[in-house]
Amino acid sequence: MADPEKTTGVQESVLQWLQTPGNGKRLIDLEWSVKKAGNLYIIQNEKVPFTILLTFGDRTLNLIVDTGVETAILENQKRLTIYRSLLILNRQVELVKFMLDGMNENVFARVDMEIAGMTRDVLDEALNVLLSALYIMVKALNLEDQFNQMVVDRMVDTINTMTSEGKSRDDIVKYLVEHVGFPQKDAERVVDEILQKGSSDTEDLYR
Repeated sequence: MADPEKTTGVQESVLQWLQTPGNGKRLIDLEWSVKKAGNLYIIQNEKVPFTILLTFGDRTLNLIVDTGVETAILENQKRLTIYRSLLILNRQVELVKFMLDGMNENVFARVDMEIAGMTRDVLDEALNVLLSALYIMVKALNLEDQFNQMVVDRMVDTINTMTSEGKSRDDIVKYLVEHVGFPQKDAERVVDEILQKGSSDTEDLYR
């Protein structure tokens, strides 16, 4: 059974980490806006293209993104195509789960983490994996026109931050493959595009 005092302590630490900017360039170093809404928290930052919902359970901390992609209004064939793509993504991306929720059956992405092992670094890893996985989702669902630039910009920031921390090209590729779920060739292409062109020319990242 979960220890309520420990859960409360972790919750307080997580909220403090999010609201206190760090000295680095990682996601956890950003100063997040945190607003309580019922049993969840809404966290936002101008550099991140999606609003993230944060919830605390007895044993887990959950990060959730509502992509705003509605499926209830779609024709059956297109809806089935999206369902199939989400099932494939759930097998491909280990830590992030894609699902449908709400009256309009919106596409959501979710990361669940054990409260017992929560640290500032673990929270940063979860934020990175969640937002990077959305890049794969956009490509899989053919939503490039709707989300292209804002998701690409987030991917550019992620890779540039890892480079500034001393990570090699192979380190970054390995991270995208093993932690985010990128196919090897896609990871190599995206990393090479960004490292060669920087953030000035990212139009071809969804090829």
